[in-house]
Amino acid sequence: MRFFLACSLLLGVACAEGASSDRRSSDRSSVDGGRTGTPDAGQSDFGPNPIDLGPGTTPDSGHPDLGPPVACTTAAECDDGLVCNGVEACAAGVCQAGAPVPCDDGIACTRDACSEATGSCTFTPDDTLCGAGQTCGAAGCSTTACSESPCKLVSPQCGCGAGQACFMDPDGVRSCAAPGSTDTGGACSVIADCRGGDTCLGLGDTVGGCHHFCNSDSDCSGAGSLCLLDLADTGGATIPGATVCTLSCEPAQNSGCPAGSYCFLGQEPTGAMRDLSHCSGEIPGTGTQGSLCDDTGDCSPGYLCLDPGTGVPECLHLCRNPSASPTSSPDCTSSFYSCYGFTTPVLLGGTAYGVCDF
Repeated sequence: MRFFLACSLLLGVACAEGASSDRRSSDRSSVDGGRTGTPDAGQSDFGPNPIDLGPGTTPDSGHPDLGPPVACTTAAECDDGLVCNGVEACAAGVCQAGAPVPCDDGIACTRDACSEATGSCTFTPDDTLCGAGQTCGAAGCSTTACSESPCKLVSPQCGCGAGQACFMDPDGVRSCAAPGSTDTGGACSVIADCRGGDTCLGLGDTVGGCHHFCNSDSDCSGAGSLCLLDLADTGGATIPGATVCTLSCEPAQNSGCPAGSYCFLGQEPTGAMRDLSHCSGEIPGTGTQGSLCDDTGDCSPGYLCLDPGTGVPECLHLCRNPSASPTSSPDCTSSFYSCYGFTTPVLLGGTAYGVCDF
């Protein structure tokens, strides 16, 4: 299962000054920003183990009578393919059951379970196991309430035990689990790779990146990172309270994205139409400086498809900090090119962008 992004990013820029007064973007195409969501981290898979309802309420974990013992010569013959019920052994020619993975955080109000997908434990706070007016937290039931239940996604998080973070599965169900070590913008395969406050979203068919949960732009960090990517569940419905930041990266030199993806300059499709950066793992175009194009998807990373005033769109390389009088730029592929700005400035953080042309 995967997350989906419920919005799209508009790729394109405004009218450029310099070589021609009618220099304009030939294509302000809408780039599908999502439907390539996260790989399933298995955060909601609680495996075959019984749910731990706390001391004194744990169901009997004894094994049912399965009939005569199974004869064996090696342990491999006894393996049932499951992780959470332990490693089976062959002893005295008879298969012996393994010891189940112990999942107990010592907190009576969490539901403790083993995930078959990862072989690790999850500990999900359940306020219904507490008294009226109480919530389940790191110290058990408490009258100190978290602002969201069972836990809060946006940092600073609350509602989870010590050493745990709040995560969300592809259908919007929140639970607590041990966080990963990958920072925002780093490569990930599953949700559990990311630090608390982040989730793993697919950038293409083969690469994913950790994205930061947010309520506003102030929760996002880095030039070009805006709080506007709404997540949708596996049925396509927007998940309330689940928005992430676009990824901060540098589009002119194509840096700052996970390996296997590239940085692009985008724009909000509605509203304030703010400029932004993000990463894509989709197969890029191959056009370079001066190559004919129909839209930016025909161009290599770091290029835009624009009409330089000839009526024929070309791939033009992005450049930084254009001046009032066009000058050479280290971002341009040749000293013969100058960096032209746009009529409406294109800005990521404090950096202005333009395109290279004669």
